[in-house]
Amino acid sequence: MQFGESVALYFSFLTSYSKALILPTLLGVVFYRMSAPYSPIYSSFIVLWSVTFVEWWRIRQRKLAVRWGTRGSTSVEKRRVAFHARTDEEDDDKAFSWWQRELRMVASVPVIMLFAGALAALLTAIFVFEAFVTQLYTGPLHQYAVCLSIRSMRL
Repeated sequence: MQFGESVALYFSFLTSYSKALILPTLLGVVFYRMSAPYSPIYSSFIVLWSVTFVEWWRIRQRKLAVRWGTRGSTSVEKRRVAFHARTDEEDDDKAFSWWQRELRMVASVPVIMLFAGALAALLTAIFVFEAFVTQLYTGPLHQYAVCLSIRSMRL
């Protein structure tokens, strides 16, 4: 392999995934044309397809690793020459104590909550905009906004 097994495995995955997406795409178009884009049957098919694809890819990945002679190569650790492990006893002034590490983890909670709130606000804004366009908007190009309307979709 000229560029390495990891690159070959990446492109093998992309090829397999692209080919495997043909079936869900065709079924999605069929269900959309039948005016049932949010069909429970289609959703169930997608769940089964995704689980099947993941398991199929695991088997294929193992077969490729055996064929290329790289089986188990990910379990080999590569140590950096410049790495020197440091313990609390060696360098008390530079190492963190347990409570400092815990305090750093607790300090990340407000940042996580901030971004979770931003995500919730963004999703709410998208839903409000969709409701406005599909229910209240009667201006130019209104007929194209009907494609987004929940009323036009049969569940």
